[in-house]
Amino acid sequence: MLECLARTEFPKIRSVIWAHISGLFKPYIPPGLIEQAHRFVFTSNASLKGPSVGQYGTTSVINSGFGIEAKASVLERTQPVIGYLGTVNFVKMHKGFFEAVDRLDQNVTALIFGSIDSTVVDYASTMRNAHRFNFCGETSAPDEAFALMDIFFYPLQPEHYGTGENALVEAMSTGLPVVVMNNPAEMEIVTHRKTGFVADSIYNCTTFLDRLIRSRTVRKSIGYNAAMFAAGQRKPRQAANSFMELWRGLIDDVPQYVNFADAIGHTPAEWFLATQRLPGMVYEPVQQEAGATKGSLAHFQKCFANDKSFATLR
Repeated sequence: MLECLARTEFPKIRSVIWAHISGLFKPYIPPGLIEQAHRFVFTSNASLKGPSVGQYGTTSVINSGFGIEAKASVLERTQPVIGYLGTVNFVKMHKGFFEAVDRLDQNVTALIFGSIDSTVVDYASTMRNAHRFNFCGETSAPDEAFALMDIFFYPLQPEHYGTGENALVEAMSTGLPVVVMNNPAEMEIVTHRKTGFVADSIYNCTTFLDRLIRSRTVRKSIGYNAAMFAAGQRKPRQAANSFMELWRGLIDDVPQYVNFADAIGHTPAEWFLATQRLPGMVYEPVQQEAGATKGSLAHFQKCFANDKSFATLR
């Protein structure tokens, strides 16, 4: 996408950019990109507090995480099952997931769905109650995965790049009570003690999980509220209507030439730097997680193999 913006000779256009990263942390959204676009749309209200936004009046928010048409589990399990579905990688998933479940007094089962990073499996194996964790791999039927769960536990790293959090909203739409951390994006989705539990520490995650395990009434009440929230505020039609309103407001604008390269740079190395620092910041190389995770230097080097511009980063 960055290459397309920087190297395409666009005609005069009316441009809209819909950002599916928060911009609150790395990778940042270059402020010049917001300035160049006719309209810049975030996917979470949390992004409006970000360092890239400034005083631009062209920004708005249109949600990208939607519920699914699925019924909640009707199985009467003697022992509630904890579930996770999403990125099974410590770039986004919080390591505390395992400590929180490990500390529970009850002999629970945790089902973990998603493409699995081996470091996560290795870490889970170090837990005292490692037998509680079941890695189920990716699934093309999330509704079926959610039907196997009674509680959705979704703790993410404090500086993750997500916004709409599809898996979280999907779980809520099926009537699952959720436990999340107090990160900006999650707090825009979950209302504490109403549609889920928002914890300020991994220790408190265990407390909330324990409460849900012990009370079927609380699980049903919180899950019902979560489903009502998703049905009322997280429908694709709502986002489509918001875009229709945006198009109508844009149609009278005069098409203009855009120069996205001035905002993000001309080379792969410059595109990478544009997401790692804001104007006035100094780039300081950091230890990257293993693998070409989204937005990492390894990711850019994989996409632009042997590009000489990366030598300037050393």
